[in-house]
Amino acid sequence: MQWGAFEVDVAADGASFRLLHGGDEWATFGLHGMRPTGRFTDDPDEAEHGFTLDDATCAVRHSIGQAWTLRWALNAAEPLELDEAPLLRVRPGAASVVWAWAAGAEGVLVVGPRRRAAPVVGLRLTQGWLQPEGDGFSLAPDGLALAPGRRWVGALRAELYPSAQAVAASLPAWLAPLELTAGQPWEFRQPDQALVVQPPATTRAEGDAVQVLGEAGRAGVVLHSPRGLTALTLSFAPTLDTLLAAGASAVLRADVPLTPAAAFVLAEALGRSLISQPRAAES
Repeated sequence: MQWGAFEVDVAADGASFRLLHGGDEWATFGLHGMRPTGRFTDDPDEAEHGFTLDDATCAVRHSIGQAWTLRWALNAAEPLELDEAPLLRVRPGAASVVWAWAAGAEGVLVVGPRRRAAPVVGLRLTQGWLQPEGDGFSLAPDGLALAPGRRWVGALRAELYPSAQAVAASLPAWLAPLELTAGQPWEFRQPDQALVVQPPATTRAEGDAVQVLGEAGRAGVVLHSPRGLTALTLSFAPTLDTLLAAGASAVLRADVPLTPAAAFVLAEALGRSLISQPRAAES
């Protein structure tokens, strides 16, 4: 199927497909954990294949228009609880790179050329679930339960961007940087959505924002929204002074000859007045 200057080449059984640009293979995608059952549609701008997964059936459709859309729909004829969700695996071509941010109800996959800035293909999750799992991405939550006659639908919509920075600008507006200094608050401003924060991190209200605070280390945050659950990991890094003070203390406690690296740590800590017993360090 032709998508502008790109081609989406879907395998006969639908279990794999390639993104091609001219003679270059930009990425290979594979669907795992499902058994192909045949092709439903094979039009110039649409291809749909059937699969089975446990006691459910799944339809996977590629459609080409202004965007390339990949849609999957799990259907249950009997009560169903998935033991393992189907996986999407992505492998870059020799001349391309792949970057991914997948957090549950929000996610994006980016495929771009290795040696130039553009064009960049961004596949944004518009519906469903995308989460890292092993060497791929799960397309449904763990333990997904479906009642008879119900279905689970997910979709990725691919668009062209002038740069990776333009794809980053399309991420949710509430997604503030996730790397902070210990004690620096992470702020969230979405009054219609809720946060659940993993201890020992804490929250506090500050004006129209909810602030998440944590000591050095990592903290999990789960965002509850109408689209589902989005899991984020906040990283709180200690300050350089904190690291220098701890490193100098460890050097002074060690009864071994100083290495050049240890001497550098002591000198930096002394210069910043971070050692409580400077005479011991000087000796």
